[in-house]
Amino acid sequence: MNNHAIRCDDPIFRRIPVTLKLYRPETEELHAQAFRPSPRDIDGLSVSRGKTDHHPEFLSLEQVAEVGRNPQGYFVAELSLISLNSHNIQVVPDPKDDDPGHCLIPSLRYQKPRPSEMLELMELLKQLTIRVHGPFIPEVSADSEL
Repeated sequence: MNNHAIRCDDPIFRRIPVTLKLYRPETEELHAQAFRPSPRDIDGLSVSRGKTDHHPEFLSLEQVAEVGRNPQGYFVAELSLISLNSHNIQVVPDPKDDDPGHCLIPSLRYQKPRPSEMLELMELLKQLTIRVHGPFIPEVSADSEL
C-alpha cells in the first residue's frame, strides 16, 4: 500500500493560532478566517492527516499543534475527509520531515485579492468542522525563562 495514500477515514487537522482569536472555546464559535491561507500557502491550504491505526507514523492532534511555530499555542480544528470529499474538496499529500501526514487543499491557496469563491470555501470548511480541540500551549522550560 502507498504510505501516502489518503483513506476516507483519515482525520484532517487544521492548526489555528490562539493569538488570532479565531475560536472562542466558551461559546464554541469558530470564525471562517481560521481557514484563510497564509502567504506560505501558495500551493494550497496546509492541513494534516491525523494518526490512525493505518498511519501510525502521522502526528496526533497534540503533535500537530506542537510542530507549529506560534509560541502562544494552537487550537486544532478536526474535519472529516469523507465530508470534504462529499463537497468535492480535494486533499493531496504533501509530506514534510516534521509532519509526514501534511497535506494541501489546492483549491484554497494564498492570493490577493481574495475572490468570493475562496471566502465561500473558507465558510464551508468552518461548517464542516467536527470539533475544535485545545488550546495546546507549549510548555516553557525553566531554561527558557532565564
